Amino acid sequence: MTKSIATGGLSAVESHYIRSLHEQAQRNFRQSKELIADAYLFDAVNRLEKNLNAIVFVQSAPPYCTVYDNCGRKDGFDVRANLSSLGMYFDDSHLIQIHRSYMINPLFAESVARHERDYQLVLKDASGKEITLPVARARVKVLRQKLAHLFT
Repeated sequence: MTKSIATGGLSAVESHYIRSLHEQAQRNFRQSKELIADAYLFDAVNRLEKNLNAIVFVQSAPPYCTVYDNCGRKDGFDVRANLSSLGMYFDDSHLIQIHRSYMINPLFAESVARHERDYQLVLKDASGKEITLPVARARVKVLRQKLAHLFT
């Protein structure tokens, strides 16, 4: 039997929802603490946020990531962060990790090609230049969900 809030109790669904909100708040707090404590990560997130819609893809080269964008830089720019840290701060509508070494901006995704068991994603920047990147097999399912129109 579910108890109503008026009687002082919460239903199982309400209790689960409150716990989920609490866990999300704790996760956000930890991320904020990490961001504040790590000056390099703070700088990286700020630089990426300023150029978010211009970013085509990010390539990992530890301890740095190279950001390739549409801002006229031939070789991109480096930020001192790793992909997993960057992934915590940007949702899939801005950056999707497709491989252990790459995150892409879905705005620039042009097509997906399959070669036997492997997949490759083609990006097209503002100049029309095509960039082909590998897609990890483990990431194909997420990519299908986020960019379903490329798989038809």
